[in-house]
Amino acid sequence: MQPGWFVAAGDLGSDVTGQWWRLQPWLIALFASTAVPLIPHGQEFGSAHYLPEDDHGAGRRVLGRPLQWKCATDPVGTGTDTERRAAVFHRWATLADGRTETIVVAVNVADADQTLPVPFPVAGGWTDLLGGFASGSWSVEVTDARADVPVGSHWGRLLHHVG
Repeated sequence: MQPGWFVAAGDLGSDVTGQWWRLQPWLIALFASTAVPLIPHGQEFGSAHYLPEDDHGAGRRVLGRPLQWKCATDPVGTGTDTERRAAVFHRWATLADGRTETIVVAVNVADADQTLPVPFPVAGGWTDLLGGFASGSWSVEVTDARADVPVGSHWGRLLHHVG
């Protein structure tokens, strides 16, 4: 068995270049993450939890929360679908002018292209920031809370919206 880094390195004694493309969805997810890949208590699944300012004298600002195992079998939604080998999460920020910038990240680590039912927090036009790399530009007009998003094998989409 080869070490983990070998997936992209290939065999130095032959002309085999390795399977570097398998790293693409993981790198997309890492790029779009908060840079802390394993936050405790289920927050790595994108869970939003209320953190009280008054901890009732406990001296701790962050209180423990149970891990929500249901997220590991989420039918894509916002979370992971281990059977389909796909994950969806979102990031957002408030811009200086008061508008909200939102990124919905969909990654597919499976060996086959898939169409994922992706939830969107707001309606409107969403543009794939990675569209020009693997194929032509791609966008979707979201009129409902969910849209079907095609994601290539070992690839992902960074869907961007400002509103």
